[in-house]
Amino acid sequence: MTIPRWLAAVTLATGLSLALPAHANKAVMQPPDTLLRGLDLDRATVLDLQRAMNRGRLTSPNV
Repeated sequence: MTIPRWLAAVTLATGLSLALPAHANKAVMQPPDTLLRGLDLDRATVLDLQRAMNRGRLTSPNV
């Protein structure tokens, strides 16, 4: 005797709808800070970097 396809589909849909979402541990998932002399390197634009270099907060090793 085989299980009807609709019963298998209903069982699968019910199981998936009742499943709890996986939550990641926020302390583990946070990336390290990428701050350099008060400048967030992840969010800084080219203009932000140029302004910081003009103000002397950043320097280039080639200068």
